[in-house]
Amino acid sequence: MNESYVKEKFKEFITSQGYRIEREFTTSSPDLLLNKDGKLIAVEIKGSRSTSNYALALGQLTFAMFNFKDVSEAWLVLGKMPTKASEKWLECLWYHGIKIYLMIQNRFELLTPERLRKFIARRSFEEIEESILTLLRENPSGITIENIARMLNLEKQQTIDHVSGRLTKSMLKGKIIFDGNFVKIKDNL
Repeated sequence: MNESYVKEKFKEFITSQGYRIEREFTTSSPDLLLNKDGKLIAVEIKGSRSTSNYALALGQLTFAMFNFKDVSEAWLVLGKMPTKASEKWLECLWYHGIKIYLMIQNRFELLTPERLRKFIARRSFEEIEESILTLLRENPSGITIENIARMLNLEKQQTIDHVSGRLTKSMLKGKIIFDGNFVKIKDNL
């Protein structure tokens, strides 16, 4: 997911929560310095879920806390659901006291170790496919596989498997039109 998009959405969210943006950086770390009730918070934003981004964020936020002596908290904002492979890096960030926020359908949630395990655990067929149907109903002219995957924080292949009806328990069989990379719901549903 585009990091600048995540940043803009996070700025909207955080200002609605009463935080003030003290500084915004474009070429150095951190991405944002926030203030609420006199508490200064360094924020680093990562659009992709590459484990190298988590390692980089740890260094950037450690540097921010060293460089800006008044910073009392560090936050990492993720634009995509972390993978199982990145779990150890996230544990390292939590160990260092860094709060992690995850963007889910244009809103942000605090990610705790317990929530991470729940997110990483495979969602039920019914939940995933009902979410796909809801998205298709909300977008009657159709939607791309990439957008469905992004909106539901799914892997592209997982989305294709559900949408194409290849899965034996699929409730989507016969309910959608699958045209290459574009999907829409049949008119009679």
